[in-house]
Amino acid sequence: MSLTNSLNKFNARSLTNKSVKNHKGVDCFGLLDIDPQQIIVPILHCPMGLVDKVLETFKSWVVYEVEQLPVLTEIVRQTLRTAKADHISLVVAEEQARLAELSTGTAEAAALFRIAKLATKRGKAEQRRRSMK
Repeated sequence: MSLTNSLNKFNARSLTNKSVKNHKGVDCFGLLDIDPQQIIVPILHCPMGLVDKVLETFKSWVVYEVEQLPVLTEIVRQTLRTAKADHISLVVAEEQARLAELSTGTAEAAALFRIAKLATKRGKAEQRRRSMK
């Protein structure tokens, strides 16, 4: 289905119902009037992005697995690593709850979204607190 068709369905629904949020993620015209299937990805940017990910992973491996630190410093670093991982999982849970709320629109989904958002805020605060130590 094209973006234009989704936009037309959104506009048709918005004429009859004022609480329509979007139709399949489309609620306005795009910045460019180009079908995403017609876009060619620049060939240089793909390998550059992959190399960036490889370097990031390599640096993480060196820092967490190869570099030897005193015991107390290693405990602090592992605590920070755990806090970062927890924060990432909370962000993913928040996003899933938000998508569930958008797709179903039920009060139960909205409550789950609020809980996930609160957990994400707490996780971020915990990560900041642990990085300051």
